[in-house]
Amino acid sequence: YIRLAELRHSLGDEAEALRAWESAATANAGSVAAWKGLSQAAKLAGDEDLQRRAIQHLAKLEPRNIDHLLALSELQQKSAQGTTSAQAYLQQALRLAPPNSQLATQVQQKLAALAA
Repeated sequence: YIRLAELRHSLGDEAEALRAWESAATANAGSVAAWKGLSQAAKLAGDEDLQRRAIQHLAKLEPRNIDHLLALSELQQKSAQGTTSAQAYLQQALRLAPPNSQLATQVQQKLAALAA
């Protein structure tokens, strides 16, 4: 399914690519590549709910991946759930970020901006 999804995407058939990524993720629940592909395809399709679900699954597969938490925070800021959920994801990312790192500083800045 992953190769089919990549082929559909390369041909510009985004609707079929999205369906193939959904099949790939369903058939391979533990595949980071399938869920990343689904997340990206959902983003291209403008389906924030599907994108959020895919990234949430990725966060379960890779719980120490800060990028997933940052992406979820950004999506939550756009949703009805708002800043509370976004802040929770950012706080989790901050706990994972190396202390005194540029990444930690960026996460702190995002938290401050949400609080303002």
